[in-house]
Amino acid sequence: MSRMKAPKSGVRVRMYRQGQGDCFLLAFPREGGTVNNPVYLLIDCGYMGGSQFSDVAFQDVIDHIADSTGGFIDYVAITHEHADHVNGFNRRGGDGNRLFDQITFGQLWLAWTEDGSDGDANNLRERFRDTLVALALAEDRIAASDLDPAFGADVAHLLEVELGPKADRQAFAAILKAQNGARFGAVDGITNKTAIKYLRDTAQSGPEFLTPEQDAFAMGGTTGAQVYVLGPPRDENLLTSLDPQGDEEFHIGSDFALSGEAAAFNMAITGGGDQGNVSPFAKRYATPEDEVFAQPVPPPDQFNPAEAEELVRDYNATVYCEALSGVPQEDWRRIDGDWLRAAGAIALRLNHEVNNTSLVLAFALPNTGKVLLFTGDAQRGNWISWSDLEWEGDDGPVTAKDLLGRCVFYKCGHHGSHNATLDGQLDSDHANLSWFAQGPFAQDFVAMIPVHSAWAKRKNGWNHPLPSIHEALMKKARGRVMRNDRARVQRPRPGQGHGKLTDAEWDAFKDLSIEAKLYKEYIVLDE
Repeated sequence: MSRMKAPKSGVRVRMYRQGQGDCFLLAFPREGGTVNNPVYLLIDCGYMGGSQFSDVAFQDVIDHIADSTGGFIDYVAITHEHADHVNGFNRRGGDGNRLFDQITFGQLWLAWTEDGSDGDANNLRERFRDTLVALALAEDRIAASDLDPAFGADVAHLLEVELGPKADRQAFAAILKAQNGARFGAVDGITNKTAIKYLRDTAQSGPEFLTPEQDAFAMGGTTGAQVYVLGPPRDENLLTSLDPQGDEEFHIGSDFALSGEAAAFNMAITGGGDQGNVSPFAKRYATPEDEVFAQPVPPPDQFNPAEAEELVRDYNATVYCEALSGVPQEDWRRIDGDWLRAAGAIALRLNHEVNNTSLVLAFALPNTGKVLLFTGDAQRGNWISWSDLEWEGDDGPVTAKDLLGRCVFYKCGHHGSHNATLDGQLDSDHANLSWFAQGPFAQDFVAMIPVHSAWAKRKNGWNHPLPSIHEALMKKARGRVMRNDRARVQRPRPGQGHGKLTDAEWDAFKDLSIEAKLYKEYIVLDE
């Protein structure tokens, strides 16, 4: 098979079809080289378990990447540590070796959140780890409870994104139990971090920890491509701002909030140590004992405070604790398993917060200034933070709005999920889809969505991509939206409302794109 070539001027973008997940291979022209010797960049490689397309084997994808690059990739960038972005690097073949062992990586790029010498990153990881400990230990409790099995399946799936398949989650929980609820930092080799560790151990240089505070930089080896880092932000308020608000949102409601119950939940799950005043229940469900006994009591001639306390304890034992009282409990009062429902909200929150730590990269081409945007799974706070960014350019300051106005290629975030592409207007203060592809760049906009919509709907009830986001992309791209789960891009028909492509524009798009079994491909020309 021939190598993946770079265009003489521009970049070739290939989206592999390994399942619901990201795996993008880019080929840039090499300075002083030929089209047969590009600079290769791989952005992520992972998929959700069970989401593979029936006609594509994962090993074939990796073999194809190896053949296409001659076994050497100049740069590999990991946006964040979720399974559908990194677990491919852990996959092994029948011989027990990693499938990626046939490929050598030059330099590794990671977000600043992975830098062990960064205080902000360490604080962030500590909070994520505490929550993971609670959730890993909760999974078995949920399975043994009388909760709806569908709820347990939802939590298990969310944990799979963080910890990997069931065998890994069970091994992780077993180690934690053996260590009596030890902190996550003491447990190695179980999570998606093993994939990142593999890359850190094998890449020839790096890792380079990228941050929005740094200057734009030339992508070494290329003919002048510039790299702009847009996210993740350092502001914790933005990192934990997850769902679109007001006109930022593409027509879907969200009223999600989580109180500070994760620590209490963790203590209840682990059952170890001095729990003090920690309760597995939100404060609204409880009246502290000291408040109860601080209330006025009847006159002493009826009973004294000591007797009151004894009466209350007897009542509680009788009604709520069959083991102590010997009296059958009133089942309607029982909440044995209800508190475990917090696990679902905590797991969902954790998933979203990790998404929001996504490394966001924009690549500007040297001749035309055209921009390609890869957002990982960045959510609201990440997007909002871009508005404050500014870089020094040859002709003066470059703002995010300037940069996105030249964006002619967009890798749609989080499979088209509602909270990973923001709506808005050209004059909105926040970055949004309307900022993309302005003026002379408006006619060239193309998008790719790595999605397996039928699997997402059947397995989890996810609306990927959200119809309103898909429709907005179709209008902006005038139908040139490439999806993993569709065999071909169909030319827009009159009346669809997606705008009109001339014959020349449609022919040019078809000439610049490939839709094969293993991948979708598009060339962004720099001329």
